[in-house]
Amino acid sequence: MNLDLDTLATHSQNPVQQKALDGLRKQCTLSNAKGRDTLLALTASFYVHDQREALHLLLPALAAQRFAGNFDVWHPVETLLGILLALPDLSADERAALLAAVDSVRSYPKPRFAGMYDAYNDNILALTRLQNAEEDLAENIREDGSKDEYHGRVRLLAEAALAQALSQDRDAALARQMAELIAQQTAELRAPRLGIFATDPKARNIQTPAQKAANPVARIPKKLVAVFDILRSGQIEEGLAQLAQIDGFAPQKAAAQAEVAYFQSDFARAMTLDESWWPQSKQWYAINPLAEHLLAYAWAAKANGQVAHAQKQLRAAFPASLKIAQNALAALTAPDPAPAAERQSGRSMDDLLAQLKQYKPKYRPDSADGVRYLLHFVLIEASTRDALTYYEAHCALVDSFDHHMNAARLYHAVGDTAAAQAAICRAAPHFAPVEHTQVAPMRLWEYRSLTPLYTPDLLQTLLRMDKNQAA
Repeated sequence: MNLDLDTLATHSQNPVQQKALDGLRKQCTLSNAKGRDTLLALTASFYVHDQREALHLLLPALAAQRFAGNFDVWHPVETLLGILLALPDLSADERAALLAAVDSVRSYPKPRFAGMYDAYNDNILALTRLQNAEEDLAENIREDGSKDEYHGRVRLLAEAALAQALSQDRDAALARQMAELIAQQTAELRAPRLGIFATDPKARNIQTPAQKAANPVARIPKKLVAVFDILRSGQIEEGLAQLAQIDGFAPQKAAAQAEVAYFQSDFARAMTLDESWWPQSKQWYAINPLAEHLLAYAWAAKANGQVAHAQKQLRAAFPASLKIAQNALAALTAPDPAPAAERQSGRSMDDLLAQLKQYKPKYRPDSADGVRYLLHFVLIEASTRDALTYYEAHCALVDSFDHHMNAARLYHAVGDTAAAQAAICRAAPHFAPVEHTQVAPMRLWEYRSLTPLYTPDLLQTLLRMDKNQAA
């Protein structure tokens, strides 16, 4: 990214801005999460302190950004663009430049998902994303404390600004509504209670007693973390023995034991263990473990002839509004998807390599970064045979759980069970746990069309692999 950090430094007014600028001097890029978070901290601080000249200095570099196929990278960039679009003194040319960046999603090469990309701006205008931001902010206010509220309001401000900018020439009433929402979030962010997070990087997250009661996330002691690491390394008997010696933390221990039971094909025990910790699921910061367990629970119930029991337990344990519980209920009665059909034709490798050269000119097609980028498109757009040929040549460089699992889907499509299971084994060390209790790749059950391949032998092999490189 081409930023004039020396000029920006002349606008630095507080420790948050200075820390961000120091970080950008070391790594000024949007290609990784740390660089994006650092630039967001700087941009938000400039906005909260109404430093418009500094924000206008950031504008050309951010307006030059273009969508390159990765929404994990692009959504944070859109937040940055949204903050700039909230500026009240943008010129017509500046606004047009920012909107051109936003519109780059629709101009991206998209032979397979044309409808989704073409409707991208309409989806922003439908306010679905904004409503999600409002719901997340409400949870921040209810449960999380002032620091999370600050970040939630920055996100909501950006979403409102994106919707306002896209609606100005199409829906005047919506544009006015978004302008009011921008003004509200700006006022809240600039109040001292939240503005401190744009000033002091050491500002403490303040929680009210009600927030603390609503968010009882458990603090896992080091000795228990060490046991979970042992289990994740595949030393199951040793890990379970040590787990039994630790007092307390019954929900966390049950969750880990359930994962072991699923991979030992002990379905009745796995289901019982899962049911025991559901009432304490608020003790986990992330919802991922619960979502993964519920899909595995549904699969185990079907395999064990316990569908009626599972329906009763899920409906009693979770509100009807909880989407992950509804997904599990649906999985109980839905047939497992058939294997994907083999694609006889698709985008040529020459076309995909040209795309890499255009959008990621620094990446070589045989480098880890190049393979990571290309496989995202190769596995879903190239012919099945071309995709598998490319994957087989470069699978040793692949560090993405999903890339390996999508390759397994293609092997399953052509009837090569052994190769599909080998790809699943390659995926396992990269399942990327977000909580200490995640000791096995429970994400397997997100790939329902592959469940016929999850034999007891395969599950046992995966359980006993060393998967700590994923932690």
